[in-house]
Amino acid sequence: MAKNVIGIDISDFSIEALALEKNKDSFRVESYARFRLSPEIVEDGMILNPQKLKEAILKMFANAKPVAFDNSRKVFLSIPESKTFSRVLSLPKNIKDKDLQKVVFNKAEEIIPEFVEKLTSVVKILPDTENHRKIFYSSAETEVLKNFVSIFEELD
Repeated sequence: MAKNVIGIDISDFSIEALALEKNKDSFRVESYARFRLSPEIVEDGMILNPQKLKEAILKMFANAKPVAFDNSRKVFLSIPESKTFSRVLSLPKNIKDKDLQKVVFNKAEEIIPEFVEKLTSVVKILPDTENHRKIFYSSAETEVLKNFVSIFEELD
């Protein structure tokens, strides 16, 4: 993980950000900012007006307290919850590692109310239980991810 990071959460009505600085074994909050968004910028996790969102992000960065955010930090962005799907899957322990990813995606396809072709997914293997393999599966709509990433790429 980066030594100094900014976490950003964008909802339909606001943007919140927190700059953290690593100190030995913990993190310290260095700055915080919140900016209210007007209704026509983001709706149900979808960016409606990219230009106004970029302007709001820049204003929020400049108004952070007690000091403005440093643009050289790594940014972690929270994707709107309404556009993500996360589950802990419990699978039989006898599934071979080489088959695990296929089984996980097949299982996810059964429970997620979206076409898997429209999703970007990640899988994390959790510690096994006595009889099962536990897998954390998370995905988000690829189009939503691309829209949010492009905003921050344009802002550099």
